[in-house]
Amino acid sequence: SSGVFGVGTLKARRSYNLAPTMTSRVKNMLVDQGDQVVAGQILAEMDPVDLDEKLTGSQRMVEKAANSIRAAEAQVSEAQSRFDTLSATFTRYQELRARGFISQEMLDAKRHEKNAAASALAAAIANLAAAREEYARAQADMRGVGKLQAQTRLISPVNGVVAARLVEPGSTVSGGQVVLQVIDPASLWVETRIAQKQAGQVRVGQEAQIVLRSQPRSPVRGEVERVDIISDAVTEERIVNVSFTDLGHDASIGEYAEVTIKLPEMDNARTIPSAAVKRIDKQ
Repeated sequence: SSGVFGVGTLKARRSYNLAPTMTSRVKNMLVDQGDQVVAGQILAEMDPVDLDEKLTGSQRMVEKAANSIRAAEAQVSEAQSRFDTLSATFTRYQELRARGFISQEMLDAKRHEKNAAASALAAAIANLAAAREEYARAQADMRGVGKLQAQTRLISPVNGVVAARLVEPGSTVSGGQVVLQVIDPASLWVETRIAQKQAGQVRVGQEAQIVLRSQPRSPVRGEVERVDIISDAVTEERIVNVSFTDLGHDASIGEYAEVTIKLPEMDNARTIPSAAVKRIDKQ
C-alpha cells in the first residue's frame, strides 16, 4: 500500500465568535479558556455605556407621544362639536332664507363658517393620525432599546469549549469586537496541505494517520473529511481536511500535525523505501 503525506494545522470547523452589538464595558466574565459550556449558558455580561439613558429617553418619548394623542383627540372632539353646531345653524338659516327672513349675505356667511369648521375638523383628524404614528414609532424605538438590553448577555450557541477569552472585566469593547470564542470540540480537524502532484489520488473517506506535534509517538486515526476544490497556485498545494475518528487525543487549536493518507493498495506494484531515494544535482 502507499500513502500521501502532508503537514497541516489543527482547526475547529465550527467556531463561534461572541461579541456585544454595541459599545460596552465588560461587567462579568463567567467562564475561562478551556471551560466546558452548554448551549444557552450565560458566558459574560456587558454593561453598555449609555443604554440606561437611551431606555429612559425612549420611554419619555413614548409618554410624550401618548400625551400628544390625547391632545389631538380633544381637538378632534372640539372640532367635531363645532362642525355639528355650525351645520345645524346653516340648515336653519337655509330654511329662514327660503322663507325670506334673512338675506343671502347672512346665509353665505354661515356657509363659510360651516366650511371653515369642516376644514378644522379634517386638520384635527390628520393631527390625530400623525400623533398615533409618532406613538407607534416611539414604541418601536423603545422595543429596539429593550432588545439591546437583552443582548447585554453573551450566551453560548452550542455545547462546546471556550477556546479563547480575549478581554477581562472592566475593559471597554466596541460593537462587534470579539470577547469570547467557543468551539465545538467534535468538529476538530487538520487542515492539511497536499502537493498537487499527489492530491489527485485523495478522496473523501480515505483512512489517515495523524501525528500531533505535541504527541509524536502517539499516532491518531483520522479520515479525509473534505477536499477543497480550489488549489493554491503559488505553493502548488491543495487543502485537504482530515477529521479525527479516534477521539482519544489531547490537542490544541493551531497545533501542527503530520498527516499520512492511506491510498488504495495496488497489485503487482514495485516499490522502494523513500529513504533510499537520493537527490544528486537536483535530479
